[in-house]
Formats: sequence, C-alpha cells, structure tokens
Amino acid sequence: MAAALAEFRALCDAQPDDWYAWYGAGQAARFLNDFHTASVYLSRAAELAPTQASVHLALGIADQLQGEFPSAVQAFGRAISLDADFAEAFNSLAITQRKMGQFDKALHNFNAGRQALACRLVKRMRNDVSTPIVQLGAPIGTKWIECATFGALWLASEAGAASVSWPTPESAIAEEDSGAHGGLFYIDRSLDDGFVRSFLPNYFATFRRWLQEEPIFAHLVGNEGTVWERLGQLELAEQCFTEARAFGDPTRGVTAWTK
Repeated sequence: MAAALAEFRALCDAQPDDWYAWYGAGQAARFLNDFHTASVYLSRAAELAPTQASVHLALGIADQLQGEFPSAVQAFGRAISLDADFAEAFNSLAITQRKMGQFDKALHNFNAGRQALACRLVKRMRNDVSTPIVQLGAPIGTKWIECATFGALWLASEAGAASVSWPTPESAIAEEDSGAHGGLFYIDRSLDDGFVRSFLPNYFATFRRWLQEEPIFAHLVGNEGTVWERLGQLELAEQCFTEARAFGDPTRGVTAWTK
C-alpha cells in the first residue's frame, strides 16, 4: 500500500485533474490507517468527480474512521442520492449511526440497505424458461426472505401488477418435482382489472443463491445484530449473527461485522 500511495501521489502531481488518481491515493492512505490524509485525497476526488457514488462512500468511511461522524453521514447521503441501490453506502451509514448511538436510525438503514440490495438484484433478473433451476434447500433465517419478498413486490409494482401471489409449501414441492415452468421466476395471469404476478420457487431459490454471492448481505444482517446486542436484545442479536454466518464469511470486506 505504501508503494501504491507513492505511485498515486506521483500521478496526482502529473495529472492533477484525474479524479481516479486522487481516489487511489485516498484509498491507499486509508488502508495504511492514515485517515486524515485519506480524507484530504478523497475530498479532492469528490470535487473532481461529484457524480461518482463510490468516491463519496470512500470519503465517508475515511471520515467515520477518524471520528468525523457528521461529515461521514453527509458523504454517505450523497452516495445514496447518486445510487439508490448502493447497499454498501446504507451499511456504512448505519454503522456510523450505531457509533453515534442513533440505534433506531441504524436499524432503519440496515433494513433499507437490504431493500436496496433487493432492488439491485431483481433488476438483473431475466424471466426466461431456460434460466437454471436452483434448489432452495434448508431454511437459514428470515432476513433473506424479507429481502426477497421486497424485491418481488418491487418487480411487480414496476410492472404494474394488480396483485401478487406466493408459492404455498405444497405448490413449491409440486413445482420442484415437475419442473413445469422450467427456470421461470414468475408467471403473469390476466385479471379483469389487470394481472396478478405469481412468483415461483425458482425466484426465491435463485435470489437466495445470489445473496450468498453478495458479501454485503451478511454484513447488513450481522451489523444489525450488533445493534440489537447493544440494546440488550440478545435473542434478536443471535438470530442475526446466525443468519449472517450462514450467508457469508464475516471477515470479508472492510465493513465486516465482528461476530
């Protein structure tokens, strides 16, 4: 990182209008635990590239790590205003609010981060019969179901569906046995006043698989657990920790929860 910082500093001198040079220098300084220097470089990067959400996230993290919580909150807010699906920015905002003792706000934004992630995932879904069929497997918590349900409701709302329906345990088993709808995530059925979107087991199974590939989901759930722990709600905290462990390695990433 020290070598990277030296190279990025040289690039800043040679090309002072290159936002990525300042961003790289700031990130290198941050990982060297020089948070003040990181904020200086990242502030300049944000001036040069005000529409780059990732720059504002990085600046917010650098400010948070040196205890500059109000400015960190502002930076995360700018990142979210640029990218409403930026789950990582919601996570860092909620962590900062937890550090400020604003537990209600932190809980709200950990949930908002999962909803942002849900939107990000469903936007990439292509409802095609040839999509791979994923087996759901054993249950591993409830936060992922809430996340998947939010994504389904968002999809249905964007499509203008009059209502939605969910698979029952019996219909899910029958669908998995027969494979009648192939890899479809949902089917639309006409109504007198529009259509109903019926979600299939492959939607939930695929969504859960994707969450297992997104480290941020485990962080959002595990970090929520640390808030419940601070509030003395140990049963809720352990539920979060258990689900987070089921979805990913808690040591991955710079915003990893500590359980």
